[in-house]
Amino acid sequence: MIKKLVGFFVLPLGLFCVHLVLSALDVYKRYRWPDIPMHILGGVFIAYSFSLTVTYFQERKILSEMNLFSRSVFLFGLTSSAVVIWEFGEFTLDFFFDTVAQAGLEDTMLDMFLGLLGGMALIFFLARGNIREYVKKGEAPE
Repeated sequence: MIKKLVGFFVLPLGLFCVHLVLSALDVYKRYRWPDIPMHILGGVFIAYSFSLTVTYFQERKILSEMNLFSRSVFLFGLTSSAVVIWEFGEFTLDFFFDTVAQAGLEDTMLDMFLGLLGGMALIFFLARGNIREYVKKGEAPE
């Protein structure tokens, strides 16, 4: 089970590895723009990973079934928590190790907004697919 759950988070872990390489090469110090797609993709990937995890737990009856709206709100809450924890991590690195992961309040707020935007885009995409599935079957969404 643990191996399966870790597998769900391959995309965000891979993106984190790309982030480490970009940081080591000082790409973020030379160019500010790569930070934008990294946070958007981070939100997309973490929301996708949480979606896979929720489905996995529902299939095993560890987590009860949710209607589309409840599932979307739950995924947004999980994604929001991950975004905030990520920014806390950046703050901690800056505070204790004198790094410059956060270039100020505006940068932090933009990073959080972009992560949430990416997460919402993925959640909307997944919900849209579920709504189409219901319509094809002739059922109303829950």
